[in-house]
Amino acid sequence: MFCPRCGRPVPNNAYACPTCGLYLRREPKEPYPRHEERNPMAVIAFICTFLFTPLGAIFGGIGLVIAEKRNGKGRGLSIASMVISGIWILLCYVALIVWAITELFSGYFPLPH
Repeated sequence: MFCPRCGRPVPNNAYACPTCGLYLRREPKEPYPRHEERNPMAVIAFICTFLFTPLGAIFGGIGLVIAEKRNGKGRGLSIASMVISGIWILLCYVALIVWAITELFSGYFPLPH
């Protein structure tokens, strides 16, 4: 191959003429990024975690299964929704037990007047 400007020989795989610097071809562009598949169940699970906690845990499990099929997309969000849901459920049970104990023993220890 020869340079169209200076006529000197140029290697076939060259992007520019080594003598005059004329660009012979454009550098290869990267292909457009492929639209990556999202995991909408992970997002739904995370939102439901704060609106209705048990659904957040259930949808988080479903989102985790879907994430395994989609190369891990949404895996972190699914795990986060399940962990946050678990903590909320645990706190609700603790609060219920504390309330039940205080109600149960509220009549046994009268307050002094």
